[in-house]
Amino acid sequence: MRMPSGFFKFHTLRLLNERPMYGYEIIREIERKTEKKPSQGSIYPILHELEEKGFVEATWHVVEKGPSRKYYHITDKGREEFERAKQKLTEVFNALFD
Repeated sequence: MRMPSGFFKFHTLRLLNERPMYGYEIIREIERKTEKKPSQGSIYPILHELEEKGFVEATWHVVEKGPSRKYYHITDKGREEFERAKQKLTEVFNALFD
């Protein structure tokens, strides 16, 4: 089953609302929680879009051993967007089951 276009975007915001994460970590968490594995080709454009809109900010974490990682942090504007999207989804589900 193909997921709606906003599915991974919503889950990305939901995860970043919990804590900062790097891209591949987001992919793994979405797969773990939903049993749907987004591709890198779908998550990284979403992260870039969210960053352009000011919903997330990214910082590089450089380590001596292992790869450096770009961590994404949700902004206040991103939290507002997440809450708005969550409210809208709640309204849609409530309308379906009334």
